[in-house]
Amino acid sequence: VAGVRYQSDVTRVDEAKRQMRDAFLGADQRQDLGLRAEADAETALHPFADRLAQLRKPLGLRIAMVGRVITAVFTPVRPDLNDVVNATGEAEDRHGSQNNWVIHTVGEGDVIVADLFGKLRDGTFVGDNLSNAIQGAGGRGLVVNGGVRDAARIFELDDFNVYCRGYDPTAIRDMTLISLNGPARMGQATAMPGDIVLGARGGIIFIPPHLAEEVVVSSENVRLRDVFGHQSLREGKYNSGEIDMQWSPQIEEDFENWKRERDE
Repeated sequence: VAGVRYQSDVTRVDEAKRQMRDAFLGADQRQDLGLRAEADAETALHPFADRLAQLRKPLGLRIAMVGRVITAVFTPVRPDLNDVVNATGEAEDRHGSQNNWVIHTVGEGDVIVADLFGKLRDGTFVGDNLSNAIQGAGGRGLVVNGGVRDAARIFELDDFNVYCRGYDPTAIRDMTLISLNGPARMGQATAMPGDIVLGARGGIIFIPPHLAEEVVVSSENVRLRDVFGHQSLREGKYNSGEIDMQWSPQIEEDFENWKRERDE
């Protein structure tokens, strides 16, 4: 039926892209990304960035949420459409509620990105049971344009983050899943299945797989410049007006010397 899309196979990137992703998604690198993701979201990657209210770990946690995107789009329920979707799910041997269909596609390193059109009351995509199911399947978290419930229990899950619009005790109802692994809108950003999502306190970014290597390299340069700039400000070598603008040739030279000494 036109408009009802189930593309569970599309979400898997090819092996080369998987290897590239795995090469920079180790725990140490995710910890490092957590320190600089906020700056990235507001600079070089602005076209892919969006901010959502966050359900997060304590402020001391320094590990970013990084994973491969699975997308889902819901609309307000319309009975005739919902009947078609349920019949399609039955024919494809899908089980449980429609949000469970999405969760059943989760594999190692995945992050669900679900558009529930901002609904909170009766718009909670997961509670603690389904969050545990996602984590148990290897998922790293969720980005939800809607709500979640059982926030305190979700908060206890290790290495698992949820970005959402808010919390509500009600269960999900009166919504229909119209797209699984098609384009999904998250605020002013568009997420595609197979994208790499990077999230920290400052917001979230959806990175197309073919740009992942470029992003890693450029963000490392941004991080090093920040480290050098902060150190220079603390030491009083340069003032804020000199660091918080385009650097002079002298600062650039000092930065290059600092990098060489750091690498020795």
